[in-house]
Amino acid sequence: MITWRPPVRTGGVRHPQHDGFLLVMIGFLLQWPTIPTLVMFPILVLVYARLARAEEREVAAHFGQAWRDYAARTPGFVPRLGHRSRPHAPTRRAHTSPRAR
Repeated sequence: MITWRPPVRTGGVRHPQHDGFLLVMIGFLLQWPTIPTLVMFPILVLVYARLARAEEREVAAHFGQAWRDYAARTPGFVPRLGHRSRPHAPTRRAHTSPRAR
């Protein structure tokens, strides 16, 4: 059996796509510090924070307690430094044992 692990740690935050967008916005703000970028930065941060919360409400309604458990142990935007997330529960293997045939 061959297993593959991604080269980077995954599962550190619930909203990695929003974190990535925030880093892009910070880059724009540093590269082009104009009045429009200074005005738009806090607005976009608030809009994306609200979007993330709305997405969480939708997911919580769909997955219920499983989502609430995940949200309780996984930070939303800022990863916990030096904290390793617990491994996921083992899954069934794709192959069958000789006895099952």
